[in-house]
Amino acid sequence: MPDYSRYQCIKVEKENKLATVTLNRPDSLNAVNGELHHELSRIWVDIAEDEEINAVVLTGAGRAFCAGGDVKGMSRRAGDGGAGAPASARPAMLTTPAEARRIVQNMLDVEQPIIGAINGDAVGLGATIALLCDIIVASEKARFADTHVTVGVVAGDGGALIWPLLIGPARAKEFLMRSNFITGAEAGRIGMVNYAVAPEQVMPKARELAQIPVIGPLEAAVLLARPFGHRFSVLTDHRKAVPEIEDRVRLYGVEANCRSVRAIDWFVDDMIGDPESVAGGGSGLWSSACIARPAGGQ
Repeated sequence: MPDYSRYQCIKVEKENKLATVTLNRPDSLNAVNGELHHELSRIWVDIAEDEEINAVVLTGAGRAFCAGGDVKGMSRRAGDGGAGAPASARPAMLTTPAEARRIVQNMLDVEQPIIGAINGDAVGLGATIALLCDIIVASEKARFADTHVTVGVVAGDGGALIWPLLIGPARAKEFLMRSNFITGAEAGRIGMVNYAVAPEQVMPKARELAQIPVIGPLEAAVLLARPFGHRFSVLTDHRKAVPEIEDRVRLYGVEANCRSVRAIDWFVDDMIGDPESVAGGGSGLWSSACIARPAGGQ
């Protein structure tokens, strides 16, 4: 049985076949530093192999679900991982893209239903993790956003796929291009989350939904959820064949004096096509175009 005590930034509590998984860095709004990033890539493997768990409730400690990447931590890591850094420091930095893929892929591979109890703001990678849950219960006052573009980075951690899947390409492009926030109440109205409830009702509703008699027999729930996870997993696997949308791509300033990225036009074309045709350019083909302009440019 997995030993969850080794996790420093994630708390796992099990009761009656239900695991409550809590992102546990409340003083930093559960921002993802290097340690939490690594733990997120491993926790889902342990959950999937735990025969004592039939369902999962995923939430955040404190007033936020997850504030996205720990920017201060990333700055320190970049400084430590430069050319003058010890050899031991550089590999950890270079493996981050692969680790980011594992976070998404391992979460999709979990056969137990994952109920998202989104208690507060979910930003960047935090939004991606929240939106990848099988059923999402959000506080009406919570906010969702993918703000990668504001720092000149492509939303390559899964956001560029899951947002269009949930709300359609047109809406998703605007949110990703402009880094707009959407409240839990509005997310519920447009079908981005399953339930938008009062803050104090988030955990009770999530726990209610996580009861297997409500969801249905575990085997049936697994068989229902697996095709959705498989389709998304196939898409994320094949994006490696499209270099311009690799999550390592950074928009450093395509034009002189580029101070901000004006837009990222990234969309999924015919997402309901045959997933096996993605690499070959068939009906499941998905594509992207990244547009960078200086602030105030045309």
